[in-house]
Amino acid sequence: TAYAKDGNAVASRSSESVQIIALNCLDGRNSPTGLTVFEDVIYVVDFDELLKVDIELSTIIQRYPAPHEKPALNDVVVTASGDVFVTGSASAAIYKIERDDLVVWKQDARLLKHANGLYATDGSLLVGGAQWVGFDIANGDRLDIQDDKLVEIDGIASDGCRGHILTLI
Repeated sequence: TAYAKDGNAVASRSSESVQIIALNCLDGRNSPTGLTVFEDVIYVVDFDELLKVDIELSTIIQRYPAPHEKPALNDVVVTASGDVFVTGSASAAIYKIERDDLVVWKQDARLLKHANGLYATDGSLLVGGAQWVGFDIANGDRLDIQDDKLVEIDGIASDGCRGHILTLI
């Protein structure tokens, strides 16, 4: 099964020139679907938990299990201030690390249906999934994003010109 808790996945590391440095530096993973680097750690989304990994040592520093059973964790983003957010595709939730726990930050069966890609910018958290939605990080209020043509969003990135590039599935 492609997406399963089966311990058959790995994380690998390459150089800038795409030469393999470590082929199986984090073996025994379940279904890693997202990752991001912040300072000297990498956060890896792995099925039903978020892993905090020391980049140099390729060792897991901390595990953050999801509070829901089978949440289908998907993507992770770290804000400029260090807040860590993770989407749950099956749980229709956004989780946040608070006091060393992964807790529900937002959950909405309609707005966060198939929650997938994440992007944080200027105090806003943008979320892709069945629809395009955004939240104010400071107070959790929904942002006014008016575009019903953008659906089934997978990835979100900056275009470098104050806009975004989205992948749709």
